[in-house]
Amino acid sequence: MPTGSHFSVELKEVYFRIIKFVESEKSGPKIPLNNTTDRLLVMLNISRASLFRLKKEMEEQLNAKRSSRSSSLANFTPTTHRNRSSSQIRSLQREITVPVAKPPQIRGGNLPTTFSEEVENAIRHQFHVLLTKKVYPTVEILFNQLHAAYPDFPILSKTSLREYMHMLGFTFKQISNTKIPLEGIEIEAQRAIFYRKMGNLRSTGAHIFYHDETWSNASEEKRSIWFSDTGEGRSRKSDGKGARLAISAIIDQHGFHLPSVEIFNCTTDHNMDSEHFIKWIKSTSFRLRDEHGPNDRICIIIDNATWHSELTDDTKQGKRAWRKSEIQQWLIRHRIHFDPIMTKAELLELASINRPAKRYKVDEVAMQFDVEIVRLPTKHCEFNPMELVWAALKDYIRKNNVRFRLNDVYNLAAEFIAGFDEDAAKNAIQHARQVEHTFRTGDRFVEENVEPYLKDTDSDTEVELDIEDEV
Repeated sequence: MPTGSHFSVELKEVYFRIIKFVESEKSGPKIPLNNTTDRLLVMLNISRASLFRLKKEMEEQLNAKRSSRSSSLANFTPTTHRNRSSSQIRSLQREITVPVAKPPQIRGGNLPTTFSEEVENAIRHQFHVLLTKKVYPTVEILFNQLHAAYPDFPILSKTSLREYMHMLGFTFKQISNTKIPLEGIEIEAQRAIFYRKMGNLRSTGAHIFYHDETWSNASEEKRSIWFSDTGEGRSRKSDGKGARLAISAIIDQHGFHLPSVEIFNCTTDHNMDSEHFIKWIKSTSFRLRDEHGPNDRICIIIDNATWHSELTDDTKQGKRAWRKSEIQQWLIRHRIHFDPIMTKAELLELASINRPAKRYKVDEVAMQFDVEIVRLPTKHCEFNPMELVWAALKDYIRKNNVRFRLNDVYNLAAEFIAGFDEDAAKNAIQHARQVEHTFRTGDRFVEENVEPYLKDTDSDTEVELDIEDEV
């Protein structure tokens, strides 16, 4: 910055705050260095929304500069220097064409490898909100819808949104002259099966329980707090998460099923895994059947966590890590004929072709007590009201956790669960059903108004060439 510059009063105030903040951290950072957002909020004294708008504007300016630099490089012609050594060499030089490399393609936005599950849920939800409104969800429309619904939505460019949608399994299909993104068939099929099962359960008056797990650390604290001009305001001094609790529970329209609630300290020897969950589902199924008698229909909704999805021994698929003799034994147990001269690769291929239908240990254990298990569609936790319940529980813990001891977190979790009443449970379940209805309506719209008019293309790549012409 040149000497003798004159700054406005407002700009000086910003500089003064930055100087005071930096000097206040001589003995060490008061806000963790990796928490750049909170550090900037204190230094600049602006709202979180304003900060995100500034970041977005900065990114747009940087992208514009990159594009300008790229175009100038493309039009740049290198200067040819003449060699004066001999006429023969000069003649040879004129015959050689030196290839000039094309400048690298500059793409806007730095897309992270992954976003939070909330971001994925927001994209899927708003996609189906548009379908419910009978609006074709092009990337531009979806981008505007997301930022209107969530002012702090972290994907700040349409290019990044398009790339992330591909990562989530969305594909481009052409109907008439309009190109729109559609979800993968597998996910749509999972939802259709879920709708059908839930409709049947509700129409028969079944007792429906929603299950989920969550975790809470000893150092849970509020995510957003006020800081003084010197950076003070945070109660917790250390940055470690501390010990962790696991919480497993089910709810229905009456609230938590208290006899089956489980809260325990996570250790290397005691954590949430398949063996632990199977024991829990067995004891819970027994309690539910005992409470509701032998004739009532009972169902537990679970997600697709790995420890929920261990296959029964007779339906496990042969693995490449198996020895050849183990694969042969698997084929023999399943009464599949093979030639002894077959290689390991051929045997694995044969096992894959003849793979039996999946059966899960959890389902088998629950069925011993005539309790049904229904799985949520993959990556659709918003269909589970427990997501709202856990969000409220963690907010309660963060507001009241002032000593950052695991025993306090345990007691706070128990207090919240005991006080979670019937009205709160009904509201959470009703919200999840509204989300489910939005997806169902959107899927019906695609089935009736989009699928019949799809044009067959050789690959999605051909469609992607015309992405910028979306309407």
